Amino acid sequence: MKFKDILAIATSGSDDIAIAVAGQLAQQNGGRLSAFLATWMPPAIMAEGWVVSPVWGNVRAQVGAQLQADLAKLRSRLEMGMNPVDRVDGEALEPGQYPDAVAIRARHCDVTVVGCASSDVQASLVEAALFGSGRPLLLAPPRWKPRKIGQNIVVAWKPTREAARALAEADDLAAHAHQITVVRVDTDHTETDCQASGGAIAAHLERRGLSARSCVVAPIGRSEARSILDHAEAIDADLIVMGGFGRSRMSEFIFGGMTREIMRSATIPVLLAH
Repeated sequence: MKFKDILAIATSGSDDIAIAVAGQLAQQNGGRLSAFLATWMPPAIMAEGWVVSPVWGNVRAQVGAQLQADLAKLRSRLEMGMNPVDRVDGEALEPGQYPDAVAIRARHCDVTVVGCASSDVQASLVEAALFGSGRPLLLAPPRWKPRKIGQNIVVAWKPTREAARALAEADDLAAHAHQITVVRVDTDHTETDCQASGGAIAAHLERRGLSARSCVVAPIGRSEARSILDHAEAIDADLIVMGGFGRSRMSEFIFGGMTREIMRSATIPVLLAH
């Protein structure tokens, strides 16, 4: 799919990374940019079973005023950019509201861009867009330097439904890539199995006329996610494509997992699909 209708989700008026990555993608695809600014409404203050109305009312007013100020800054920035802009809106979200608020907006675009999950709140945004939208998600790393996305792609491959879907979502980017590297990390399987699996998907890409190669990376004391990130940095990749949450979220929360580590530690943009 060619990403033409792009949604950036920010959490403050100065949240530049998601906006910058979304803007780059819109520029290189001749696309249009929308933005949603999510602000968090603090939990209601309770005293002896009653809400302290004056305090809570003041808090709501302050959050609302800050949201409007941040929206004004965001609109001003987008108006000064090079990309056509569609919707720019925001909402002060109470606990439990953000999954639906994010997912419903993400369903009405080609791809959603969110900053890497540096906090539990940011992780909730990422998961809401990834699980609730049915659309791909692009993670924007905090230290990203502006450059074209998708020229040198790393595919973090496992023979799973999620990984296959992510690769399909990256179809247009892959079609214009100078190099695609299919990477398998040798953890639970033998090197021969990894080579066969990575080689099979690289051969599929070659049959479609794309420049692809495969390699097996030995973790050598590193996690699977760290091995992927290190290899991507070593070959100067500008995009990682991978399936998101091949295991259940609860399993990854308890035991750790590749997706969660990538969400927090990525140094280049990551395209995820579930």
